[in-house]
Amino acid sequence: MRKRSFFISGGVLLCLILTGCASGENDNGEENVKNIVENLFEDLDDSQYEALRQTDDQAVSDSVTSSDLPQWVEDRFKEDMTEEGYASFTGTAFYEIPAKAYEAHKELDLENLNIQKEEDSYDISGKLTLESEEGTQSMDIQGTAQTDDQGLVSYLNISNISEIIESLES
Repeated sequence: MRKRSFFISGGVLLCLILTGCASGENDNGEENVKNIVENLFEDLDDSQYEALRQTDDQAVSDSVTSSDLPQWVEDRFKEDMTEEGYASFTGTAFYEIPAKAYEAHKELDLENLNIQKEEDSYDISGKLTLESEEGTQSMDIQGTAQTDDQGLVSYLNISNISEIIESLES
């Protein structure tokens, strides 16, 4: 009888441990998605912007094809992403959102960021405020992300990115 209760207790403990580990993976994925989105809408300082500029003083928006990205891009995004996800992210120049804000003298403020786990992806929503001397403009952000089995972001899509870019350029 003692052996039986020992095995049952051990089985219950094992289930609790496995459940805890599985939920940790989900939390890790959600945290990584959150980090990427927050860093995407974080202002640049002067040195970060200068690091992104080309040597011939072209605007950042003219240097999209540059394969030599500054260290701050890697620092902000690479740790939370898969290699393929990071390559896609930098290939589509998502990192230019804070650079475009810098060029337009607008400050980014992301509020009410909500990351909801769905079956095999995360739904992203929040409110982005652009502040400048001309005034304040707010818009909702919507998007999706996917993570691998280690919780690293393998895919990110902000569905209204063109609206955000248009607002930054106006």
